[in-house]
Amino acid sequence: ERVAENRTAAKALASAVIYTAKSQNIDPMSALDEFTKVPRGELNSYLTLFLNMQRVGTSYLGITNEPTLNKYVQRAILP
Repeated sequence: ERVAENRTAAKALASAVIYTAKSQNIDPMSALDEFTKVPRGELNSYLTLFLNMQRVGTSYLGITNEPTLNKYVQRAILP
């Protein structure tokens, strides 16, 4: 629930992880235990990679990342 927005989202995320783990012949509880060890800032990346193991190539989950922009480059670009 700390990762998800609310309890319903947390249940959906946990069930997706459990379903993916079972389909890959991985113990779901050990998979969930491993995710508790991942640093909070990197959890989305790990979850995305794990959940994409079960998805078809045309429906992969994506990661939104915002790279840091050099202040000199930012200053030179017109808004």
